Amino acid sequence: IGIIQLRRSLSLGVKHNISHDNVCMIYNDEEMCFEQFESNLVAYPGTQYFLVMVDDISFEQIDDWLVINYVSKLKEYSIRLIKI
Repeated sequence: IGIIQLRRSLSLGVKHNISHDNVCMIYNDEEMCFEQFESNLVAYPGTQYFLVMVDDISFEQIDDWLVINYVSKLKEYSIRLIKI
Protein backbone atom coordinates (compact mmCIF):
# COMPACT_ATOMS: atom_id res chain seq x y z
CA ILE A 1 0.00 0.00 0.00
CA GLY A 2 2.88 2.36 0.77
CA ILE A 3 4.24 2.22 -2.79
CA ILE A 4 0.76 2.94 -4.22
CA GLN A 5 0.39 5.96 -1.91
CA LEU A 6 3.90 7.12 -2.79
CA ARG A 7 3.13 6.90 -6.52
CA ARG A 8 -0.07 8.88 -6.05
CA SER A 9 1.65 11.59 -4.04
CA LEU A 10 4.52 11.89 -6.51
CA SER A 11 2.12 12.07 -9.46
CA LEU A 12 0.47 15.14 -7.92
CA GLY A 13 3.72 17.10 -7.78
CA VAL A 14 5.65 19.07 -10.38
CA LYS A 15 9.33 19.95 -10.86
CA HIS A 16 10.72 16.77 -9.33
CA ASN A 17 14.31 17.07 -8.13
CA ILE A 18 15.96 13.68 -7.67
CA SER A 19 19.09 13.06 -5.63
CA HIS A 20 20.51 9.79 -4.38
CA ASP A 21 18.95 10.01 -0.93
CA ASN A 22 15.77 12.03 -1.52
CA VAL A 23 13.30 13.33 -4.06
CA CYS A 24 11.68 16.74 -3.75
CA MET A 25 8.87 18.32 -5.72
CA ILE A 26 6.45 21.21 -5.69
CA TYR A 27 3.01 20.30 -4.37
CA ASN A 28 0.32 22.97 -3.85
CA ASP A 29 2.96 25.68 -4.38
CA GLU A 30 5.16 24.31 -1.57
CA GLU A 31 8.20 22.06 -1.58
CA MET A 32 7.60 18.50 -0.40
CA CYS A 33 10.41 15.94 -0.01
CA PHE A 34 10.62 12.20 0.53
CA GLU A 35 13.61 10.70 2.31
CA GLN A 36 14.71 8.02 4.75
CA PHE A 37 14.33 8.81 8.45
CA GLU A 38 15.68 6.04 10.65
CA SER A 39 14.25 2.92 8.97
CA ASN A 40 11.26 4.61 7.34
CA LEU A 41 10.47 6.54 4.16
CA VAL A 42 8.78 9.77 5.19
CA ALA A 43 7.45 12.90 3.52
CA TYR A 44 8.16 16.32 4.92
CA PRO A 45 7.09 18.85 5.87
CA GLY A 46 4.92 16.75 8.11
CA THR A 47 5.43 13.18 9.20
CA GLN A 48 3.62 11.06 6.66
CA TYR A 49 5.11 7.56 6.54
CA PHE A 50 5.12 5.62 3.25
CA LEU A 51 7.41 2.65 3.96
CA VAL A 52 8.42 1.30 7.36
CA MET A 53 11.20 -1.02 8.46
CA VAL A 54 13.28 -0.53 5.30
CA ASP A 55 16.99 0.11 4.81
CA ASP A 56 19.24 1.74 2.24
CA ILE A 57 16.62 3.79 0.41
CA SER A 58 17.84 5.52 -2.71
CA PHE A 59 16.29 7.23 -5.72
CA GLU A 60 17.41 7.48 -9.32
CA GLN A 61 16.10 8.37 -12.73
CA ILE A 62 16.25 5.60 -15.31
CA ASP A 63 15.18 6.71 -18.76
CA ASP A 64 11.96 8.66 -18.07
CA TRP A 65 11.19 6.91 -14.77
CA LEU A 66 11.69 7.87 -11.14
CA VAL A 67 12.89 4.68 -9.45
CA ILE A 68 13.14 3.83 -5.75
CA ASN A 69 15.62 1.23 -4.53
CA TYR A 70 15.45 -0.17 -1.01
CA VAL A 71 16.15 -3.21 1.14
CA SER A 72 13.50 -4.87 3.31
CA LYS A 73 14.12 -8.02 5.31
CA LEU A 74 17.43 -8.54 3.46
CA LYS A 75 15.72 -8.49 0.05
CA GLU A 76 16.51 -5.75 -2.49
CA TYR A 77 13.75 -3.98 -4.41
CA SER A 78 13.88 -1.61 -7.37
CA ILE A 79 10.50 -0.15 -8.31
CA ARG A 80 9.45 2.31 -11.00
CA LEU A 81 7.29 4.96 -9.42
CA ILE A 82 6.26 7.56 -12.00
CA LYS A 83 7.27 8.82 -15.43
CA ILE A 84 9.05 12.14 -15.27
